[in-house]
Amino acid sequence: MNCLPHDPYIDAVIRAIREAGYNTGPDCSTEYDTDDGAVMWMEAFVDLGEDGQDGPGRVALGWRQTTGWLGVYYDGRGRYDEESSGFFADDCVLPAPAAVAAVVRQWFNGSTVWPVPGADDTTPSDGPLPALLAEALEAGDVTADLAVRLAVYWPAA
Repeated sequence: MNCLPHDPYIDAVIRAIREAGYNTGPDCSTEYDTDDGAVMWMEAFVDLGEDGQDGPGRVALGWRQTTGWLGVYYDGRGRYDEESSGFFADDCVLPAPAAVAAVVRQWFNGSTVWPVPGADDTTPSDGPLPALLAEALEAGDVTADLAVRLAVYWPAA
C-alpha cells in the first residue's frame, strides 16, 4: 500500500461526504511535504466539485494536522486561497468523518456558524501503529496523540 500517513482518514472523510449526498470533485489530493525545510506538513484538499459551484471560486475543504479543517476557495488551477476560520472548536484537528460531512451540509445550506463546538473527535486506537505512522512518529512529523487517532482509519495488518 503506497500512501501517506493521513490518506486513510481523508478517504474516510470523502466517503462520509458522498454518503451524505454531496459530490467531491476530481481535484482531491493529499500532500506530505516540508513547508520550510524543517517542518513536515500533512495536508489535504477536498474539492467539493459541482455542489460547491464550478470553476474559480468553487468551495473546498482544506486540512492540516496543525489547524484541522478549514473552508477554502478553489482557484481552479490546483490551488486554494482565502481560507476561512477553522470549522471545529477546542483544537479538534481530527474530527470523525461524519462530523466533517455535517459541516459540509451546514455550509451548503447557508448555515455557516463556526467553529462548531463539541465535535466528536476520533477516538485513539489501542492497537499497534501501522509502519508508516510509526515512521512519521519517529521522525517527529506527527504527535503520538495524532498518530494513534490516525491509526483508527488504517486497515488492520
